[in-house]
Amino acid sequence: MNSLKVGDENNQNSKLTEIKNSLDFISSPVLEEKLNKNEQIKVVWRVSTKGRVNLAHIAGLMQLKRLQKLGCKCSILISDIGGYLDNGKCPWNALEARAKYYEEALKQFSNSIGLTDVEFIHSSKNEFQESFTLDMYKMASKVTKDDSAIVKGNTLATHLSSVYFALDFHYADADLIITGEEQKPFVNLANKLYGLLKFPRRAALFFPVIPGMNGERMSSSNADFRIDLLDTVKQVKTKIGKSFCEPGNLQGNVSLELAKLIIFPLEEGKEIVIQRPEEYGGNLIIPDYKALEEFFVSEKVHPSDLKPMVTNKINAILEPARVALTPQTKLVQAAFPKVK
Repeated sequence: MNSLKVGDENNQNSKLTEIKNSLDFISSPVLEEKLNKNEQIKVVWRVSTKGRVNLAHIAGLMQLKRLQKLGCKCSILISDIGGYLDNGKCPWNALEARAKYYEEALKQFSNSIGLTDVEFIHSSKNEFQESFTLDMYKMASKVTKDDSAIVKGNTLATHLSSVYFALDFHYADADLIITGEEQKPFVNLANKLYGLLKFPRRAALFFPVIPGMNGERMSSSNADFRIDLLDTVKQVKTKIGKSFCEPGNLQGNVSLELAKLIIFPLEEGKEIVIQRPEEYGGNLIIPDYKALEEFFVSEKVHPSDLKPMVTNKINAILEPARVALTPQTKLVQAAFPKVK
């Protein structure tokens, strides 16, 4: 398979292979053709405005950063209506304000991890066009109630969520979809609907989800167990401090998962230093995540060593966005109006 359009061909081939091997991947004829012609790939990550921007969103941003280095054109599609269709998690009167908040928050978050030159697209640009509405009717006539029951709820809107998911990527003309592994049913249904309507199928990369402080998938709607982009330094420390991290136990260990999925990938091969008092053996230099696991299993690294390191790293990632967004209270208040 040919490389993405950038730099040294062999080097890019190996990087693409690495990404495909490390993540769940679905190919498509369109992607294969562009790769064979060495054409630039358009990557789209769709974000639904269901709640607050939080640490879980870093997973998508990190994949965009990896793919951008391969020469891909990367876009973030903000689904203005996606949060409303999902059981009204975004009120209708807050659609525009919520989308503005998401764009600003994700821009600041992107900058903090060194991701730049990302295009932001608002789905409302297409969703109220006549052609989009006609295609929505066509898709709705093809999808069954059982197929569309991916989102829990009994309203018609929840059944339309999968249709808007498919159409947003189609109108964004994505060569490659990136999304969390929990959304694979949406992608599979979208490709089924594309086939029924003679639309091009879309390739997809599924990245692992970031755990919440309860060990389950971090959710925008669960304030107690998510790490909010605007959480204070103290709040982040408290939340990580309460998460499960048993000495020598790798299973369900939230701090280790954060180190594996966020901290070491962002360090890009650099060593990480765990600071400890001399009476406890002094500082430890950790070359990679595998070494961290080995140290933890042997209990050379204790939870009291691991959690402060993870907390400091996470706070350092959040700090630029926290500083930039905290003063903009009007933006946040308009995005999350009080329910009367």
